[in-house]
Amino acid sequence: MWVVSDCSDTTQKILASNQAFYQAFESLRIEEMAKIWHQGPSITCIHPGWKKLVGWDPIRASFEGIFSNTDMIQFLVTEEQVHAGESLAWVTCLENIVGKSGSGEPFTTIQATNIFRQIDDRWLMVMHHASSYLSGLTVE
Repeated sequence: MWVVSDCSDTTQKILASNQAFYQAFESLRIEEMAKIWHQGPSITCIHPGWKKLVGWDPIRASFEGIFSNTDMIQFLVTEEQVHAGESLAWVTCLENIVGKSGSGEPFTTIQATNIFRQIDDRWLMVMHHASSYLSGLTVE
C-alpha cells in the first residue's frame, strides 16, 4: 500500500532523510553526502543537464566536482510530497537554490524527485533526479 504525505512516523523519517540530503549538499562535504546515499551499484543520479550517473563512484565524483567549484549553496525546499510504501519511498519537491561561485550568486528553481530505500531503520537515497523548472508553464 502506498501512502501520500500523511503525518505518520514513516513519512516524518522520509522527510528527515530528504532534509538531510539538502543539509549534506549545503555542507559541501562529501563525507556528509556519503552518509545519505545507499552506495549500491544501481543507485542513480541525474543532475540538471547532465547524463545519468549510475553507482556510487561516479555519483561521488559528481558531488566532489560540484563542491570544489561552489563557495556556498543554500536550498529552500518547498512543495514536498511524500509517496511511501513498505521499503521504498519518493519525495517530489522544488529546490529553490541560492549559490555562490566564482561567477556570482545565481538563484534558480529545480524540480527534484528523490527516491529512498529503507535499510534497517534508515531511509537511504537510491536516486536523485533534478531538472529545470519553468514556473507558470501549464498543460492545456
